[in-house]
Order: sequence, then structure tokens, then C-alpha cells
Amino acid sequence: MNKNIIDPVYFYNFETRKSLVIERAIRRLYENLNFMVSKGDIVGIKVHMGEHGNETFLKPQNVKTFVNIVKDNGGKPVIFDTTTLYNKRRNNALDYYDVAIEHGYSYATLGAPIIIADGLKGDKGRIVEIENGAIHEVEVAIDLFDMDSLIVLSHFKGHNLTGFGGAIKNMGMGCVTKNGKIAQHIILSPDIDEEKCKGCGTCVKICGFGAPYLVDGVAKIDKEKCVGCSDCFFSCPEGALVYKRERRDEVQDRLASAASGVKSLFIDEKICFFNFMLDITASCDCVNAYMRPILSDIGIMASMDPVAIDRASLDRVYKSGGKDIFYNLHGLYGERQLETAERLGMGNMEYELVEI
Repeated sequence: MNKNIIDPVYFYNFETRKSLVIERAIRRLYENLNFMVSKGDIVGIKVHMGEHGNETFLKPQNVKTFVNIVKDNGGKPVIFDTTTLYNKRRNNALDYYDVAIEHGYSYATLGAPIIIADGLKGDKGRIVEIENGAIHEVEVAIDLFDMDSLIVLSHFKGHNLTGFGGAIKNMGMGCVTKNGKIAQHIILSPDIDEEKCKGCGTCVKICGFGAPYLVDGVAKIDKEKCVGCSDCFFSCPEGALVYKRERRDEVQDRLASAASGVKSLFIDEKICFFNFMLDITASCDCVNAYMRPILSDIGIMASMDPVAIDRASLDRVYKSGGKDIFYNLHGLYGERQLETAERLGMGNMEYELVEI
């Protein structure tokens, strides 16, 4: 992407409307993009179908609109996600398919196939080199290499490790294999606050890599085994696991680098981004519990530029909830991923907001 070109960010504002039809909003946004679908193109529609127990994931009826748009333009849509690094139900493709069906994602409801793009166990991918990145290569899910175009649909929300999650995170973490995720998380091995630890053993039971263990009733982490998946961090009932700020900053650098590797597979006209600022929660849809939204629904944004759309979405959340809304929850703002993505040539933080 030419860093001198400022791509518009199109915004369908829910706050200024008394009533609306989301399908109409999506179609109006799409019509403004310079996104190219050629007849017969395999068009990947990247989604996060939500962890088991989560209720605020992107709703399948909204995804169906994109399926219909792709078909209207002669393309062949395929809805996809990848397996998780942490050890819950989306950790492998077979269990993820069960979760997807529970959440309303199926061929019967959406009219398009749903695939887990990195294979049954999350180990099917191909290396993409990254120039000047915080990581020099990333293993991208194998099925992306057969896609002609990509539509990235992101539920914009807060995130414990990266401040917020939007288009950049959806690409960088959501389009890669387990090895690709490890490359980003590996520096995140947490520390134990021994004053808070009660020795309950929850971290020992939950870890899929055998990293936590107990010594005299206090948890320890085997740094050689830990891949930074964060399962223990989110599961500890005492909040006894902590991350240093500088580690989370570096994770953002690695995240943006991985996202640039994914984006490099598609020419600019063959990849576009939609951020849904609906059911905005404090944390990611990977949380396996109901989370009450922290803001009223704001709207939907669309752009050809992942940096611009995330910057614009973050600015709009700040406008509605204050600049410290995510910082007060997670202790960081998340702009680091935007700065790194811009430096790597993924897009521009400067943008023109066009309300439609």
C-alpha cells in the first residue's frame, strides 16, 4: 500500500439513527469500497465465531450479508477462522466446528462452506517472510494461499494483551497457524504474584503445555515449556499471574508484523476490512463467558486500509467512552500496533472519515 495515499474510512453511524437495517448498512458500506471480486474468485471471509460460552461474537446473520454480496458479484465465498493456541474448545478444528454450529455458523444458515483454515490440529501452514518486522517470518494458515480475495470482518473490542482488537489483530493472530501464534506469544510467559497465589492448581490443570507447577503451595512457571498462550492468565481465580508492560508492547510489534505477512498475500484491491463496533466488550471473544458491553452500539466502519480503520474505530470509541476506556481496563492503549503496522507499510493512521 502506498503510504502517501489516504484511503477513506466509511462509517455507518448507529448513534444518529432511530431505526436501521444492518443488512442495508453493510451493503451501503460495501458499495463505496474499491474492492475487486472477479467471476469465480474464491473469497475468504475471515470471522471469529466466538469461544464456547461467549455471547458477543459477530452474529452469523451479519456474515450472511457478505456471503450474498460475494455471490452477487460472481465470487465463491468461504467463511473461515483458525484454531486457538490456548486449550479450550476452539483448540482443534473438530471441536471448533461444534462451537460454530452452536453459535449459528453452518452451511445451512449462511449458504457458504465454513472451514478451519489451518487444518484439524492447527499445524497446516506455509511460511511467509516479513521484511523489517519484529519477527522475520510467520506461518500463515494453508488455505489462505488458495484464496483470491479476502474480506476481514472484525468485532472491535478491548483486549487484555494488545489494548484493543480490530482488523490488525484479526489478521495477525486469526489467520496464522499455532506456530504463527507462538511466534507472537512466546515472549509472554507470565510472572507469579506469590502474595496473591493460593496454590489452587487451576493453572496446572488448564495449561495444555505443562508449564505451570506447584512448589510448597505456590505456582511456578517453567519458562522452557511456556508458549505464552495466556490460558493460565485468564483462568486464575486470584489474578495472580501478571505480564510486564514491555512484553505486551513487543507482542503488539509482533502482531502487526504477522498481519503484514498475511496482508502481503493479496493485492490492495483484493482485501478489505469491516469493523463492527457493536456489543463492545472489555476483552476478546475468546473469553468463554458472557461479557456485558461497556458502550452502546456505535456503528460499522469499512475501508481498504487496516491501519486507518483501526485508528478510526479507536478514535470513535474514545469519543464515546473517553481516551482511557481501554487503558483503565488493561493498562495500555494499544496504539503501538498501529504505529508498527504503519511503519511496515500496511496503511496510514491518517484517514478521511466519510459518514454515510
